[in-house]
Amino acid sequence: MLQYNPRTGSAGKPGSYTGGAEMAGTKARRAELAGVAAVPMAVLLLVVLCVYASTYLLISLLPVHIRNMGHSEASVGTIMSLFSIAALLTRPFAGVLADRAGRAYSIFIGGLFIGVSCIGYAMSGPNTIWLARFINGIGWGAVTAATATVAADLAPPNRRGTVLGVYGTVTGLALAVGPSVGIWLSHHVSLNVSFIVASVCGFGAAVAILFLHAPAPPRLATRQRIGMAQLFTKSAVGPALIMLCFSLIYGTVLTFIPLMTIDRGLGDSGPFFAIFAVGLIFLRISGGGLSDRLGRFAVIGPGFVSCAIAMFVLAYTHSQLTLFSGAILFAIAFAFVQPASQAWAIDHSPDHARATTLSTVVAAQDFGISFGAIGAGFIADGLGYTSLFIVAMGVAVCGLAVAATVHFKTARASV
Repeated sequence: MLQYNPRTGSAGKPGSYTGGAEMAGTKARRAELAGVAAVPMAVLLLVVLCVYASTYLLISLLPVHIRNMGHSEASVGTIMSLFSIAALLTRPFAGVLADRAGRAYSIFIGGLFIGVSCIGYAMSGPNTIWLARFINGIGWGAVTAATATVAADLAPPNRRGTVLGVYGTVTGLALAVGPSVGIWLSHHVSLNVSFIVASVCGFGAAVAILFLHAPAPPRLATRQRIGMAQLFTKSAVGPALIMLCFSLIYGTVLTFIPLMTIDRGLGDSGPFFAIFAVGLIFLRISGGGLSDRLGRFAVIGPGFVSCAIAMFVLAYTHSQLTLFSGAILFAIAFAFVQPASQAWAIDHSPDHARATTLSTVVAAQDFGISFGAIGAGFIADGLGYTSLFIVAMGVAVCGLAVAATVHFKTARASV
């Protein structure tokens, strides 16, 4: 029986390593490979859609809901950041679990946590909603530590950027539809129904993963004790720093665009996130593919430039036109920076540590989103939204400098 081999992107006996000549193969064999990879990829994308739909249904609702409970902007930022803080604490251990026991275990447990937490939102009061947010983050960290790794497992090395771009397109689809659906449900049915639908999506991911037959994680000959070297990988430090810079900005956008659009009389933030997501759907595959052909920095660099321009535009936004222009520019930035950074980390990762490598990168993303939201809350409280997004523009410039430094150091090390 043939089994997909993620080391080579070809089919062979379980545990075997097929060489380059076999990888070339005939057209019939390539068609067979496509058939073997297509089913697990389809199931994976269904899981990803459920998880991200659960999150994005509530992305525009929660900041407003928390503020309506009587919390200030700084408090809103802090409570929202608990999601990413919990994911940050969970992700390294979930990565080890995914590498050692299998990706499905981490995804199943995370889906259950997400489902329970969304029910918790409906039952929480002003003093307890932080707990539901934290539990949601635990589930998110457990799931996303493994799903991107399965996508990388299914991709041959020279197509990783493209496959991660497809993965990101599904998340973009959830973002395109989720906020508007959540807002519509809250306005026309009730806010609690939005929470229940998000909960069903989380439990749906846990059920769907039971049907995923993905490649088993490559294993080391000897089992190592869990220490810092097993929780974080040194090869991922550069891409992780890049994602940290970008995620400080992303946390700001996620938390304060919903509040800024209301305060500036631009309506709810659903259209902003829909335009941002549609841009991602069209751009993320090309962004990942470009990094495969041109190199990771050649795509990440322009991404940060687009991000800096987007933040400048949003700082002075008082009309729908400039708001939506900022959404498109930020979509370009996200599509170019995130998949290329993840692919860059995997490029230098040993096969047995892919989940740990990706969890290191995404842990940096969680850290950035968390403290970006917290810091942004205090800036918005003290200085206003214009200063907030000007500071975010400066962070984008710093991210470009970090990416250039990582690029040149990597280039020198490879000589």
